[in-house]
Amino acid sequence: ALNPKKAKIHYELLTPQDEVVTYGSQEIELDMRREDTLRLVAQIPDTMVWSARNPTLYTLRLKTQTEGRYTEYVSLKVGFRTVGNTRGQLAINGYPVALKAVPDLGTTVSPSQLLEWKEQGYNLILLPAGGVSGALYDLCDRYGFYVVEQAPINTSRSGMSRRKGGNPSNDPAWQAA
Repeated sequence: ALNPKKAKIHYELLTPQDEVVTYGSQEIELDMRREDTLRLVAQIPDTMVWSARNPTLYTLRLKTQTEGRYTEYVSLKVGFRTVGNTRGQLAINGYPVALKAVPDLGTTVSPSQLLEWKEQGYNLILLPAGGVSGALYDLCDRYGFYVVEQAPINTSRSGMSRRKGGNPSNDPAWQAA
């Protein structure tokens, strides 16, 4: 094992009104370059889940304690929701959702643009493959936009080859893409 370290991860989940939902800590042991998953359980009332109509965001605060000292502090905005389908339609938190995509995203998006789109009834942002800044995802969380990012699958170079074990562009199902 490369330089194993024991650490304690302290967590605190706060409502939008800064009320504590849950808190605690968990011990972990990591080698250099390893990751682990920290799981916490909390009851989130149905009225406080995230949706495009009601984009409720909680604050998750994390502190890493190593050898008795706090070495890292992280604060994140998080939302909770379920995704499924109801009779073939997308359902968020058990309710069917009609998606209305922003027609042309452009190269930059401002908070005022997002608010304008929200007022016009849009609730979906389609992003090109390759990603965008984390700031746009944060704004979409805050203002209640669903986000779909295109997969970077290039079907233009697949030719007629259908070799098994090749990349997704060799799958005939993607030919029309």
